[in-house]
Amino acid sequence: MADQLLAGIAPVFASNGILAAGGTARFDETGTTTLVSIWADQDATVALPNPVTLDAWGRAPQIFYTGSVAVRTTIKDASGVEIGVIDPSPRFSVTASGADGITSSPTA
Repeated sequence: MADQLLAGIAPVFASNGILAAGGTARFDETGTTTLVSIWADQDATVALPNPVTLDAWGRAPQIFYTGSVAVRTTIKDASGVEIGVIDPSPRFSVTASGADGITSSPTA
């Protein structure tokens, strides 16, 4: 089962305070520019493109990751301007469905 990287709940804002609609979230191995495989589901059966495009509210979809190396997330606005970097990205183990099944075990 995959760990969740980015819940897609919180919107991303550009530096001007406007939602980063149409921006991107890119997921690489920490310390490299090597893209990691990301998934839309915790069973890792539905692949997502990397980078993913943020929706009209500046949110990414749920992102799941099965790898063992740390991941860096780079967020850019729709013009390709970097908004921020999360390195390493927190990982959350999902052990069951619903809020009761979410546990947090951040790894560095």
